Amino acid sequence: MKESLGSRGPLRIILALALALVAMNVLAWGPIGHQTTGYIAQSLLTPEASIRLNAIIPSADLGQVATWMDDERVGLKKTFPGSAQWHFYNLPVCDDNPKKDICEKDNCAVYRIDEYAQILADPNASRADQEFAVRVIVHVVGDLHQPLHAGDNNDRGGNQLKVGEHASLHSTWDKAFVNTLARGRSSKELAQAIKGNHADEILSWQTGDPLSWANESNQIARKTAYGQLPNFSCDVAHLQIDGLSKSYIDQSLPLVEQRLAMAGSRIAFVLNTALTKPKLESE
Repeated sequence: MKESLGSRGPLRIILALALALVAMNVLAWGPIGHQTTGYIAQSLLTPEASIRLNAIIPSADLGQVATWMDDERVGLKKTFPGSAQWHFYNLPVCDDNPKKDICEKDNCAVYRIDEYAQILADPNASRADQEFAVRVIVHVVGDLHQPLHAGDNNDRGGNQLKVGEHASLHSTWDKAFVNTLARGRSSKELAQAIKGNHADEILSWQTGDPLSWANESNQIARKTAYGQLPNFSCDVAHLQIDGLSKSYIDQSLPLVEQRLAMAGSRIAFVLNTALTKPKLESE
């Protein structure tokens, strides 16, 4: 049985408080969101994948692994120039035929997930390379499920669109909505609740590829994250809105929960696939 999101009145109060605490430029999903996807994924690993994962990262805690790329972002930019773009796949929300190279020099979420899944599956890859691959996959698959990491209106995925005095549209989806869903629960508790709410859907989500997941996020960005903003039009530059309506919040919160659940299930899907040794025909 699905857990109720609770009374919309109290949730709107929590959201208002969360928005007041959100900085303009936060990272995707924020720690709670990323940890939640990691813990959902960990609970969905096959026994074989769990054993092989723990040989790569002893006592692996995917909730903690999930935040590593954000925690180490400054150092990664020096070691891997262009890695700041691995968190995104900036499909426009107002142009079906973009001329801009979305994945310049292969520095985007879609390409990097595929690349590091291959490294993780390679029996000849070093343990250090496989550990790095796990860290990239767990984080970037999560990023790709945040609608504004695959939706852009020439405003850095909503980072330049202010909501009220303290937040951006991007930070609202990254962090404020997630904090509202958490209602003070830990990321482990939130992961357990979300997984329970969507238990019957998880298997059906464990399919597709990073590009199809990016397109899902882009559709949500088009229809809801941008599309339900007051007086939104692709012909107008939107740099400031006073606030979000009850209708907008009511539509967005279930989508955020669903995308967190999908992200966790697909992190597990990628890891299970890469960490499962192919069986010989004679087996």
